[in-house]
Amino acid sequence: MSLKEIPLTQLCWAGVTTGVIWGGVNLGIDLMFQSLELEGSYLSLILSFSVAGALFSLLILFLGAWFADAETRNPYSTMIKISLLVWVVSITFGGIASRYDPERYHFNMIETVWGGGKVLLLGIMLGWRIKRILNKPAV
Repeated sequence: MSLKEIPLTQLCWAGVTTGVIWGGVNLGIDLMFQSLELEGSYLSLILSFSVAGALFSLLILFLGAWFADAETRNPYSTMIKISLLVWVVSITFGGIASRYDPERYHFNMIETVWGGGKVLLLGIMLGWRIKRILNKPAV
């Protein structure tokens, strides 16, 4: 069974649950290292990070399912490659935006490295989740 053979509903649930967990971990990392200013209550932060994590996770899963070939048996490498590719594209667009409005879109190396680490963590989490789905015996 390959990534393309997983039913869409199962893929969506795996993406949403993994993304919500990743959003909570992401919020915890940001609060622990104080790399984020509190804008509102903790409840609004939890909701926004969970929803954003779920959407970002679904994007990576759908791109992974779309670009994965049938011979790929290692979902870890596929998910990590796709998540890092999305991260590089977003950094590239951020760099382009910073040329036009440098005050609003400024480049910060520490935030960029932290973002890459968090995206790498999401790729590992998604790869682990997909690996569990692929290794589950068929009913």
